[in-house]
Amino acid sequence: MATTIARTFTFTRIEAVKIQFKHSLLYASDKDRDYINLLLECVEKRQIKSFTFLGMNKQNQCEIEFNLQIDWEKHQVSCLMDNKVELDPRTTNEGVSAVVEDWTGVYLKAINERGLTKEIQWTYSSEVHNDSNLLKQVRQKLNSIKAAPIVYVPNFKTNEKFIVRELPEMSGSIRF
Repeated sequence: MATTIARTFTFTRIEAVKIQFKHSLLYASDKDRDYINLLLECVEKRQIKSFTFLGMNKQNQCEIEFNLQIDWEKHQVSCLMDNKVELDPRTTNEGVSAVVEDWTGVYLKAINERGLTKEIQWTYSSEVHNDSNLLKQVRQKLNSIKAAPIVYVPNFKTNEKFIVRELPEMSGSIRF
């Protein structure tokens, strides 16, 4: 008789959120691990709410945009209901949601096929935006400045939005 083993991964909600962001940061950006860890510290403190990965052409125009974000208010409510998340290996790769893994892959494929340069931007949470001292501290910690406006190529043909099924407080989009 065959034995079936069902194994799930259990994380706190914030750990699960960080796993999703970490996957995209590792693969869709050129940031080193130490800097990624700084960004993840800011995520854990709820100081960053989204990351936007851009594919820039030689004219410095964006041809692809991949965004991953968290709704911190929904996250807080979810934590109050149940702070533990069980992630099934059928829908995740060691905790990384298949949808996050797939869309990161689509972004990377477009970058490689089109010969684009990777860039990353992030959006601070309202808590940071509403506190000028905290904003200054976080910017200093990350050695970041206010991002310049992005120039997009005209007529993006694809605009897909998704929700991270395992963490409904996380969503994203990809445009190209």
